[in-house]
Amino acid sequence: MVTAIAPGDANLTITYTTPSGASTSARVSVTVPVPIVVLPASSSLYVSQSVPFAVTLALRPELDESVTWSISPRVGGIDQSGLYTAPASIASRQKVTVTATSVADSTKFASAQVWILPLPKKR
Repeated sequence: MVTAIAPGDANLTITYTTPSGASTSARVSVTVPVPIVVLPASSSLYVSQSVPFAVTLALRPELDESVTWSISPRVGGIDQSGLYTAPASIASRQKVTVTATSVADSTKFASAQVWILPLPKKR
């Protein structure tokens, strides 16, 4: 068994315990998953509509896997389950950034974008 300790490349060599002592090598790449991903990455809503956001976490298993949600600018609202609701009215198209931050490690966070669209004008 081999355990990776950091991202990068490694050469693994296996030597057989036979009289010939044959060996083989393999190059192995190790990657580190992104710690937090927010889905959907981008959404478009009309005023008063909502979209639920979700996170996937790749933190150490012993860490708290909850997140806090925030928005910038503070247009509309987001609850702690990740449900974003657009404001009841806006004058023009607006972009809001939704961010999930790890409770266990506040240096780990990810964001998504929400475009809020005003209702089409009636003719």
